[in-house]
Amino acid sequence: MGVHKIATNMPKSVRLLIFVLHFASAGITWLIVTLTMVGRLCISASWQVLYVWCVELFPTTVRVIMLQSTLIAGKIGNTVGSLVKDLV
Repeated sequence: MGVHKIATNMPKSVRLLIFVLHFASAGITWLIVTLTMVGRLCISASWQVLYVWCVELFPTTVRVIMLQSTLIAGKIGNTVGSLVKDLV
């Protein structure tokens, strides 16, 4: 089995992890920092898009109440998820 066959069967996340670990061992920390910052930027952008999308779901008359309700539900879910993770 050739290297090409093994590399194409791996998930992209595993290939990315091997790529980052290879460059981390080579001393190219700027690449790791850059990839980390790009990842954080994408996560932040997706949360902002989700926030705007949730606002547009509700009619104007109940927009603020429903937006705050969804934000509170998300925060409660985040807190409960952390507690459940610790229990399991």
